[in-house]
Amino acid sequence: MSFSVLRPLIHLLVFMALAGSAAAQDVTLRWYPAAGSAVAGYKAYIARSGPGPLVAAAIDLGRPAAGSDGVVSVRLRGVDRTAPLLSIEMTSYDSLGRESARSNRVLLTGDRETVSEPGWSADFEDSADESRYPGFLDYRGAFAIRGLSDGNLVVGSPVPANDGLSVSRFVGAQSSGWAPYELEGRIMVLLGSTASGVALRASAYLNAGFLLGGDGAGEFALDQLGKPELTCAGSPSTGVRISRGRWYRFRLRHTAPGGVARLRAKIWRPAEIEPSRWQADCWTDVPAASDTGAFALYQAGSGITYWDDLVVRTVTGTYSQPPSL
Repeated sequence: MSFSVLRPLIHLLVFMALAGSAAAQDVTLRWYPAAGSAVAGYKAYIARSGPGPLVAAAIDLGRPAAGSDGVVSVRLRGVDRTAPLLSIEMTSYDSLGRESARSNRVLLTGDRETVSEPGWSADFEDSADESRYPGFLDYRGAFAIRGLSDGNLVVGSPVPANDGLSVSRFVGAQSSGWAPYELEGRIMVLLGSTASGVALRASAYLNAGFLLGGDGAGEFALDQLGKPELTCAGSPSTGVRISRGRWYRFRLRHTAPGGVARLRAKIWRPAEIEPSRWQADCWTDVPAASDTGAFALYQAGSGITYWDDLVVRTVTGTYSQPPSL
């Protein structure tokens, strides 16, 4: 007979970092308790984020009581934070130690920001070569699905390339209402101009937006269109130079702490470990580049660029403030 004491709906609310060092932090878990008297306690499983099942030793949380709001809150001390991104899942168990199915998975990042599971994602593998992917609206040139020699299907910039700015803006899946969020994925500049990348809060024709793409020095860097220049902790560049024909993974996050917009980015080769810290950290007193949450892919100048494995995650919690200069 199967045993299930967890609610079938999402119940794990927050995996929030508190005080601590870069290597170890206290974290708070908040969740709705499972219904029924059969619940003897709860276990948490915390491990480095990645595809597939979450593999970790169980942390027995006992059976703490819920507060007046009906939510249980537990503080764990000294959680290992050497991994750049951690995930947690929970189970409940009965008096015989039998565990329920795992809960929803929640991600933990630095400070007090919580990143959700993917709200939208696309690997384009269900697409036909040279087709248009649903939800994207193109400006000046047609972006299309391209089949690569290894069989992988990706989104490619317009062919033939043009000398202007080509933009493919994602307007599906209620993207206009996306609040502070993070976009991750892969990018490859195959030929020509390296002035290509991705943009958050992107307006039509990319008259405004927060950008991560190739700069004048041929490095991946942050920028803002249609507004004053960003203020940065150091340089807007990630320091990663673009090599044509090579894939890079990226993570670009927009938050709005205290009425300002903060933009952070990291980029790395797929064979490398994800950097533990943001490589570029910039902000502006304009809370959002535009009034839409849509993101965009762009190619500036004559060149060919590919994008793949795009994922959007919302960012909630208490947004960390930009560093003091």
